[in-house]
Amino acid sequence: MPETIILIQILIITWFKPCFLYIILNYVHYLVGEKMNIDIRNSIKDNFKDSSNEEIEESINSAINDTDEITLPGLGVFFELLWNECNDNEKKDIIAKIKKGL
Repeated sequence: MPETIILIQILIITWFKPCFLYIILNYVHYLVGEKMNIDIRNSIKDNFKDSSNEEIEESINSAINDTDEITLPGLGVFFELLWNECNDNEKKDIIAKIKKGL
C-alpha cells in the first residue's frame, strides 16, 4: 500500500498545479486511511522554480480571481517568499496596504 501512495503522490505532483496538491493528497489520504506527510511549501516552490515571471503572475491572478479557497496555500507560500525578501520599511508598507484593503 505505501508504494501506491508514493505513486499517487508522484502522479499528482507531475500532473496537477501545486494549488490543488494539498487538497488532492488529503483526499487520497482519506481514501487509503493512512497518514501522509507532505511539504506544501517545498512542493509549491519546486513546481514554480523554473516558471517565468509571466507564468507566476498568471498563477497569482488566477488564484486571486478564483473564488475557490483551494488556491490559498499557494498564495500563502508566495506571500512568505515575498515577506522574507522585504526589508523592515517594505514590510511596513505591505502591512499598511493590507490594513487599507481590510
